[in-house]
Amino acid sequence: MSIHPDTTTAPTNEQLAAELQQLRERVDELEAIVEEQQDVIKQKDNRISKLEEQLDEVADEQDRKHARFDAATDLNDNRLNELMARELEKGAHLPAEIVIEFDLPIKEGRLEKIQKDSGEYYRLPESEDPLARGGSTNLAHADLLPIQQLAQMDDEMLDRTAKTKGDYLAARLWQARDSEVDNPWKNGCKGVRAYIDASEMKHWIRRELGRGAVDDAYAKKLVSRTIGAMKDLTKDRIKVDKTKSGRSGVTSKERRVKIMEGTEIPGETSQESIGDETVDVHE
Repeated sequence: MSIHPDTTTAPTNEQLAAELQQLRERVDELEAIVEEQQDVIKQKDNRISKLEEQLDEVADEQDRKHARFDAATDLNDNRLNELMARELEKGAHLPAEIVIEFDLPIKEGRLEKIQKDSGEYYRLPESEDPLARGGSTNLAHADLLPIQQLAQMDDEMLDRTAKTKGDYLAARLWQARDSEVDNPWKNGCKGVRAYIDASEMKHWIRRELGRGAVDDAYAKKLVSRTIGAMKDLTKDRIKVDKTKSGRSGVTSKERRVKIMEGTEIPGETSQESIGDETVDVHE
């Protein structure tokens, strides 16, 4: 066995020097690439900075334009509102869709909304449009009885507006006069336009609120509250009498709410009795 090292596979000094030179050249090449990339990044950063400056300038210009536009719009709105206020003071009726009620230079509460043949209009109270725009004037909201005002509301608004359960039921019962589904009112005669007995009102209340939610005893209490609310909300336009009621062989007296012929109800005319089509009212 030889004691000298095997030098057949070990690199020579010349080989090591060549490899080192190659590594140095590779490092130089990579450094050049990195430097080039850094130059590109720097150029892009500069470009981004310029674009951001341009964007800021454009945004500032847009803000100035918007400010000028808002000022011009506010000025035009003020002029338009002033013109509309003058027209209203002269008696004009203006379409509701072009009027922003709270922007007009008119004392709060003076402006009222009315219904005409062609839609809703605003006017000052008791003013008649000299140009007769929109057709004939129907009753203004303020001209209606409180119960009529409530009866015009949808269920959600009525629920929010009614102060008591009696007010709510009174308005719903007034609405029911025009219902084709559940109208508990009966046509009257001999000076009575329409009527409803307390017993029928009780059944109607249970249907209206849900039988499971209202028992018979509570429904009777609600009848009294509803009748009281109707008297208040109609400003005593209804009449409440006692009438005989005979059911199951038992005769008793119960309250009957009547709307009399000739009673002034805004927007309504007295209904005439029509022969056999009316239901006789027994006192």
